[in-house]
Amino acid sequence: MIKLLTEDKLDVFTKCLIRFPAAGARIDVFLSQYGLGCPDPLFYLYEDNKTRCSAALFGGRLLLCPGSGMISGELLEFIRFLSPSETEAPLSLCSSLIRNKDHDKLNIMKLDAIPPQTGNRVDVPISFSPGLDDIYSLLKYDRSGDIPPYDSWLCDTSHRIRHGLTLCAAAYLDNTPCSAVTVMMPEHLPFSFLSGIVTAPDMRGLGLSSSLVRTVCIRMLSLGRTPLLICREELCGFYRRIGFAHDGYLGRLSASDISPERTSV
Repeated sequence: MIKLLTEDKLDVFTKCLIRFPAAGARIDVFLSQYGLGCPDPLFYLYEDNKTRCSAALFGGRLLLCPGSGMISGELLEFIRFLSPSETEAPLSLCSSLIRNKDHDKLNIMKLDAIPPQTGNRVDVPISFSPGLDDIYSLLKYDRSGDIPPYDSWLCDTSHRIRHGLTLCAAAYLDNTPCSAVTVMMPEHLPFSFLSGIVTAPDMRGLGLSSSLVRTVCIRMLSLGRTPLLICREELCGFYRRIGFAHDGYLGRLSASDISPERTSV
């Protein structure tokens, strides 16, 4: 049975998140940030005699962390009931929910080992407490296009920073922000989730992003956290050169994918 998460089930819920940290790290941060009393996000636990799934619905996006032996039919009806604009889950789960479809997918990359730095790099200052306006000014170059309005982004990000759930870092050249990254740091998982990795177009090709991500990864490892991220296929080579290795696929289902006309279980 799938139910809204309650306080007595928090331990079971968070233990399930480690099974798929590409979604679990974000769910964990949202849970620590908002708790159980907010209408958005909402947290759900799918449990019968086993823990089947932990889930969070945030801003219309549903994140799923499967547990032991998913029951596809029941889960699909649950997703339809929630009517998310997008659902993220392991690609294998997406394929079991919606068959005979070439699913949208992203590569999950997890840091393996940081290799020695080679090549000519521009040595620029890196700040772990940059102005948030500087970070947001660079997000317009994020190729994912998934950029929230400034006011909601600022409120959300500053709140997470104050509570030790997020870290922002930026590289500067002549006091101008030129590259940035945002890091989620979940309370219950030994991972850090990197996103918003961007460089101003006129500063690309100088090794700024690789130096910044490398420096952030060293910081995360010193805190006992393994960095991970999701990316498109064309960026895998870039992250492999920094020391990341492929760790599976994140699947994405659109609202039209889960409509009864498009699905078969």
